[in-house]
Amino acid sequence: MDKKKRSTYVSIVLYVLIFSFLAFYFRKIEWSKFYDIEFNWLYILLSVPISLLIRFVSPLAWVFLIKSFGQKINSYLQLNYVYAKSWLGRYIPGSVLWIAGKVYFATEQGISKKVLLLTSFLEAAVQVFTGAVVAILFIVASDRLPFLQSQVRYVLLLILIGFAVFLYPGVFNFIFRKAYKIVKKEELDESIRFRWSTLLQVGIIFSLIHAVSGIPFFFILKTVYPALEYSELIYVSGVTTLAGVIGIVVIFVPSGLGVRDGIQLVLLSKILPDEIVIVSVILLRLWSIVLDFAFWLISYVLKTFFDRPRIN
Repeated sequence: MDKKKRSTYVSIVLYVLIFSFLAFYFRKIEWSKFYDIEFNWLYILLSVPISLLIRFVSPLAWVFLIKSFGQKINSYLQLNYVYAKSWLGRYIPGSVLWIAGKVYFATEQGISKKVLLLTSFLEAAVQVFTGAVVAILFIVASDRLPFLQSQVRYVLLLILIGFAVFLYPGVFNFIFRKAYKIVKKEELDESIRFRWSTLLQVGIIFSLIHAVSGIPFFFILKTVYPALEYSELIYVSGVTTLAGVIGIVVIFVPSGLGVRDGIQLVLLSKILPDEIVIVSVILLRLWSIVLDFAFWLISYVLKTFFDRPRIN
């Protein structure tokens, strides 16, 4: 079987799994809660471009990591589509396909599998670490830190300490080399390692992404609760970012389903009425799913009709 056919079959299996788990999630939603809700479509329209922009910037950080290891990028649009397709893999328990998908599909672009492994793990780790830092800073800035339950504080602390240690270049390179040797039964090239300068640049990119990622979620909340004050924007951004980070860390739950929603339910209940908060959390989840698939669809269209391979 040639690579193209094998890649097609793998993609089909991936999509079947994704839609299966989403169908299971949709069955549990009490759709009747939305019957009496009047949506403000202006806020939804404001959220669309911001949400899509955030999703299209994220692959740039991954591409930057790949290029930092001396790899040539023949087509950004192809890699963007690989990223978008693999991003949907988060809806399958384990979150493994989010990383494995990028490695598997991007090798078709002639990029070293070793570099893809390293950069995919590194990108995921930087995303989580910077997300946790931004979330904590925002929640502290909103002056609502006392509302956080002690269990949440401990989880945050463990996430920050764990990923700070993991992302230390010497530690990360050592762990990755040992893991690669165990899995592949061979030594990793000495030249394949990441440095402080790379960590700093990618960290800045993801910090900026996390800093604005809560804006569309805030607008979505205002669609069902127009009375929500703009002064709560920082708190909402901190809560949604924090929930997303913990949802990624809890790898055995698809895209943090349940965990992410539960955290939002508890923390958003401090600023939303009880009769609104449950609907709001469900709406935030549905919004993320719709935009993830919009990101995938637009990426597919761009790479199919506008791709012009280049060598840089």
